[in-house]
Amino acid sequence: MMRAIFVFLHRWAGLAMAAFLILVGITGSILVFLPELNQWVTPNLYPGRHDGAELSASALLRRAEELTPQARPTRIFFAAPGTAIVSFETKPSAPEIDALYLDPVSGDALGRVKQKGLPESLGDVLPFIDRLHWSLALGPWGEWLLGVVALTWTIDCFIAFYLTLPANLLRRRGFLARWKSAWC
Repeated sequence: MMRAIFVFLHRWAGLAMAAFLILVGITGSILVFLPELNQWVTPNLYPGRHDGAELSASALLRRAEELTPQARPTRIFFAAPGTAIVSFETKPSAPEIDALYLDPVSGDALGRVKQKGLPESLGDVLPFIDRLHWSLALGPWGEWLLGVVALTWTIDCFIAFYLTLPANLLRRRGFLARWKSAWC
């Protein structure tokens, strides 16, 4: 009876996690090549390294503030050679500002990419896949879901080990004879 319950739990936990793990595996496989894909899909946002001294992070943040007075820059990320990404906190009653891509040498705007919601242009696809991979695009709820699935997977591994044990483990037969029924 107990074995039947564990078989049921193992089967349905595996099926429930399969779709989730396939999604995380596919998006993770894409993210391995993120720098190359970014440069291929959106060369205007990722032009690559070029001559000149790069501006400091504070100078780039001031430049972003000049370009978008309706929002306050909060974070700068040097994503790839030749690209600095600035994130914003939108002021009340102002249109929401997405990430602004700047040239770290000249401070010129390279473009904007939508950081929230579904992608609307080709440039929005890879950031969406990144969010989808790390939090299922659900923010903190997605991170909790990832944790619950990881915990379920861990518990399911112990259930799977229990199911590989032979049902007649305590009988006095040879080692291979006892394990044959569990693995065949």
